[in-house]
Amino acid sequence: MEKSIFVPCGDFNLEASISDGSLKYGAVLCHPHPLYGGDMDNAVVMAMKNGFLRNNFTVLRFNFRGVGRSGGSHAGGFKEVFDVVACYDFLKQKGVEEVWLGGYSFGAWVALKAIGESNAEMQIKGLVMVSPPVDFMDFSHLKLPSCPALIVVGSSDQLCSLESLKKWLNDNPASLVLVKGADHFFFHGLAEVENAVFQFVGSLKTQR
Repeated sequence: MEKSIFVPCGDFNLEASISDGSLKYGAVLCHPHPLYGGDMDNAVVMAMKNGFLRNNFTVLRFNFRGVGRSGGSHAGGFKEVFDVVACYDFLKQKGVEEVWLGGYSFGAWVALKAIGESNAEMQIKGLVMVSPPVDFMDFSHLKLPSCPALIVVGSSDQLCSLESLKKWLNDNPASLVLVKGADHFFFHGLAEVENAVFQFVGSLKTQR
């Protein structure tokens, strides 16, 4: 069952929804670009959520600062890093043992920034990125963390071409799922996103 909550973040709160599952595993999900209509209710974010829920994760999706009922104002993806850390801290304080990050488009970019800039503040156990916009935003200074990572991208993605994605990855280990016929917005292919998350996360759980 999912419930609406607010997550403390500095001097304001972030609007969020949490689906309670096992306290062994949790996930924080980051939505696409707020200036283009992105919020936590985005269909791709919901597909990611369902993939995690099928593995009995506690899942927290939230609105970045300035979106919906979240306080603050949009900061170009820079201060949004603090939003991600606040949601991570919230799950850890709730008692979740292992926290994953998931992000779609702009959310994938911010999630990567949060991992790189938080240093030892966040111990992420896994990362899921859907359509990281490598052809639209600056990924040159970002790299994958050492934890397991899944990247899901459409074969017709306008903002994340397979060529640019592979160039950015530069042989860094990541599981890559290509959704045939899908573009950046996944008007088709939501079920494939959900199943890719479900299978990747589930395979790692069974290895432990």
